[in-house]
Amino acid sequence: MKNTQPTHRKAQAGVMLLEALIAILIFSLGILSLVALQGTSIQLTSDAKYRTDASMLANKLIGQMWVSGGTATDLAANFASPDGKDYKTWRDHDVKATNSLPGIVAEGEHVKSTLPTVTVNAPGRRTRGHRRDRGNHHFLAHPANEGRRRWAPPRRHHTDRLPEPVMKARSLFPNYVKGFTLVEVMVAMVIGMIGIIIMMQVFATAEGQKRATTGTGDAQSSGAMALYELQRDVRQGGYGINSMSLLSCGLALDAPFPKVNLPTLGPAIINPAWLPAGDANTDTLLITFGNSGGSPEGDAIIGGSDVVPKVQTPKNFIKDDWVVGAPAADGNAACTLKLTLAQVTDVTGSEVTVNRASVAAAELLFNFGPTPTIRAYAIRLGNLTVCDYLLNDCSIAGNAGNQAIWVAIASNIVSLRAQYGHGANTWDQIAPTTACGWARTAALRIAVVARNTQVEQGEITAAAPTWEGSATAPLELKDTRANWKNYRYKVFETVVPIRNLPWMAKCP
Repeated sequence: MKNTQPTHRKAQAGVMLLEALIAILIFSLGILSLVALQGTSIQLTSDAKYRTDASMLANKLIGQMWVSGGTATDLAANFASPDGKDYKTWRDHDVKATNSLPGIVAEGEHVKSTLPTVTVNAPGRRTRGHRRDRGNHHFLAHPANEGRRRWAPPRRHHTDRLPEPVMKARSLFPNYVKGFTLVEVMVAMVIGMIGIIIMMQVFATAEGQKRATTGTGDAQSSGAMALYELQRDVRQGGYGINSMSLLSCGLALDAPFPKVNLPTLGPAIINPAWLPAGDANTDTLLITFGNSGGSPEGDAIIGGSDVVPKVQTPKNFIKDDWVVGAPAADGNAACTLKLTLAQVTDVTGSEVTVNRASVAAAELLFNFGPTPTIRAYAIRLGNLTVCDYLLNDCSIAGNAGNQAIWVAIASNIVSLRAQYGHGANTWDQIAPTTACGWARTAALRIAVVARNTQVEQGEITAAAPTWEGSATAPLELKDTRANWKNYRYKVFETVVPIRNLPWMAKCP
């Protein structure tokens, strides 16, 4: 019989070892590209953290300058000089946070800087006008060319007899067959396994860093949003009620609001006794302000009745405004009155008609506007929650666990601390009891602690973080979770000026 196998050495081509190695190399480059993308994402998250930290430091310094008071010359001497006493206080306390910003050089325990101004330049960024090198890598895989031959048996002769078979010895070593040998397969497998192990180790490390960075980014966002929400309301606190005749007085709410009695009116009250406490070792806040366009000192009542008073400036009132009538006071004594919130139903001439008798024996009519705000803030179950007094009775202890009443607005916020800033740079949690006491309260110092969502295998937080008010209001985290040391934490603190109190009349 004739041999029917092809005799050309390249008739059957397999995958060579070189091609297998090229495929592994391309796969490795793809994995490294993914890791590089993750590194870029981590870098962008770090840049956002630097910007947030710098903004918080600047806001805190501005609030500190507000509390310190004094003339422009005093502020320049105390803050705009490296030898200023207030600048040193700010620098020494925030040296750890400031040192973490790029571009800041630390010298010992202090920042080697002359002005309390931090410029954040994200590392690795190029400015406009500089040439940017672009390395474009294209990975192209070309299929191997295949050579194919068609073989046909020899033609028969046009004879009546078949060709005689030719016996031909077959070679024991058919080297015309090209493919994998066992050695090549084993070498390729070993190289491939080593490459995969290295790539998986790199990928696992990158994934760990990504989880930690992503969790830190989430905590950064939650903490910044929580502090912004508190800052926004505290800055508006006291608007419309910043009068000697209103502050420290009680306020009664009635329909259409829940029937509630607030023992004390104040722009921002820390830990009011009638409000259910939040999580252990955290503070609560009650913030009140209006939104009218009238005078903050009220409008003089010149006659009329309890439900239809005549006022001196009726144009300051419109239908559906909420008003309170109160007698004139000097603000030195604690107010024992319980004022009533009433709604304007009509304004005709100088007469302002209200829906309930709330101005008996009143000398002034105060306008809270169409939508006053009375909000309570607390940390509940590791979240920053808010309760609206105009929708629910926030003082009921049984409602503290109701998530429809105490609505979570920022997750993984495990601590809230606040202090009053009085004259002479004094900080405490003692609420003023008189209107004059409120007039001497210039700011609120607030700290919130955000927790990373990623649980680490080991203990990475040896002790609870600190803030500027830790001496009297420390940040305690041991009651949050049993494994609280396995989490990372970020502290956000600032000084918020209570801007509406300086409008008040001076205390005698």
